[in-house]
Amino acid sequence: MGEGQKASLTKGSESFFDQKPKNMKEMAETEVRMENIVLGLLAHVDRGKTSLSEALLYESGRISEKGRVDHGDSVLDKDSLERKKGITIYAKSVYFTKENKRFFLLDTPGHQEFSSEMERCLAVMDYGILLIDGNDGIQKRELHLFERAREKGIPLFLVVNKMDLFQGDREALLREIQEAFSCEGIINFSPYTFSDLARFLQEEDFTRTVASKENAALEQKEAPEKKEAIGQKAVPSEDCQDFLENLALLSEEGTAEYLENGRLPLSFLQENIQERKLFPLFFTSALKQEGITELFSWIFALCQMPAYSEELRGILYKISKSPEGRRIGRAKLLGGSLSLRQEWRPSEKALELHLEGVEEEAVESVEPGMLFTMPISENAGLGYFPVDEHSEKEKEGYFPTLLSLEGEEILSYRKDLEELQKEFPEWGISISLAEKQVTAQLSGNLQKELLTDLFAKRLGKKLHFSKPKLRYGESPRREAYGRGAVLEPGHRISLLLRLIPKEVEFFGEQQEVGKGERNCENSRNPEKKSIFSIEKRGELPEEWISR
Repeated sequence: MGEGQKASLTKGSESFFDQKPKNMKEMAETEVRMENIVLGLLAHVDRGKTSLSEALLYESGRISEKGRVDHGDSVLDKDSLERKKGITIYAKSVYFTKENKRFFLLDTPGHQEFSSEMERCLAVMDYGILLIDGNDGIQKRELHLFERAREKGIPLFLVVNKMDLFQGDREALLREIQEAFSCEGIINFSPYTFSDLARFLQEEDFTRTVASKENAALEQKEAPEKKEAIGQKAVPSEDCQDFLENLALLSEEGTAEYLENGRLPLSFLQENIQERKLFPLFFTSALKQEGITELFSWIFALCQMPAYSEELRGILYKISKSPEGRRIGRAKLLGGSLSLRQEWRPSEKALELHLEGVEEEAVESVEPGMLFTMPISENAGLGYFPVDEHSEKEKEGYFPTLLSLEGEEILSYRKDLEELQKEFPEWGISISLAEKQVTAQLSGNLQKELLTDLFAKRLGKKLHFSKPKLRYGESPRREAYGRGAVLEPGHRISLLLRLIPKEVEFFGEQQEVGKGERNCENSRNPEKKSIFSIEKRGELPEEWISR
């Protein structure tokens, strides 16, 4: 199967699962070296990430029919809970190819409760697409994602989606986005495909190793004009000229180049994107496939594969379980190459290698820049390999929630709980054999629902949650007040807090905490009197507990 062709699930009468694994290294070297590029999707909930992924896969020819979230037939949201909720919970990838480039489209959760899953994915992204709802504009979540991408050095394409529902002025919306992100390098690329402006962006000696059919057709169509205008420079239209001038103004060098030659090197745009000085913006309606052709053409033209070392190196960014109960690691290769039965970490070999796609594909080797999956042992954890230099630390929370099973001892499933610890370190699952209890530090109801769903699927057991327990309590010496408010579009939270000294009963006497502390040294059993004792955890009032 050629790299530029759509993947086929059958080969004659031979089923997909019976096909011989593909040697990606041989395939890459047969015609042209493939560039592997990871393109991540970043967005808040309900911005159209899944619709955009379907649109890009359809545009690339990877799928012949688009799925929809509300129909439950999209390529990436396969989990039953994801389809029920209509949101992305698990990060997952699918690849598509165009000529000499293979893009790994990495979908990440948009809901804030699953931010840790998204954060791990930032480590493997080469480029990102930040989705914005044209009707909602820029909100706090978009600003946070933009900032996180900046901190990680991830170049971004901005996609303003759901424009079929937008009734306002696009130019005004563009200015609003530029002001919100405080960035003049946000430029509207929507009116053009790359082929529309190829004459004004390519170097004189610029050639593709694989000829673009789109560009070839354009050249053939314009051949008579070129013959008549030998020796003359192509002149862009007035709109194109404004667009090129805006690009040239990104730097003094660009301005000088454009004034002298009337064109810009493609490498000029690529470098400015890498340096996060340029943020191409596109207005789209992914559901209706509007604006996707333009977006797709520029992604192909502007994205480049990073340089990688010859030494074997990679990162394991996610661990999950297969339906058969095997531990599956999702990884990116950052250097060298990895083949079947090759040792990828001390004392552990890659017994299987797969690429996530429309259907999972077995391969014999993976090359730098590729996202892939492989079965891993119980000893393998998140982080870099072959030597884990940046292992993740579990996050400390404030309100541990006690986990239990109805009519059964939860510690009987200690091994399964340890698996969940490694898969979701952000949940802060703690197993205490001394206290014979298991706690988790969950941040909201969605995480609780996901954990309940995992227990039901893997163990056939119903999980119960206690009320959160106070890990530490402290009372003021005198009465105090506090006031706070959070205001943002669609949300308003206000709080008036009153703090008063807590009265505690010590051996039949009621004393204020302050007095109790002072008298603690003279008591027969000071440990029993101390309000700071972790053993005397108080339960949070029901009204304190919220998403």
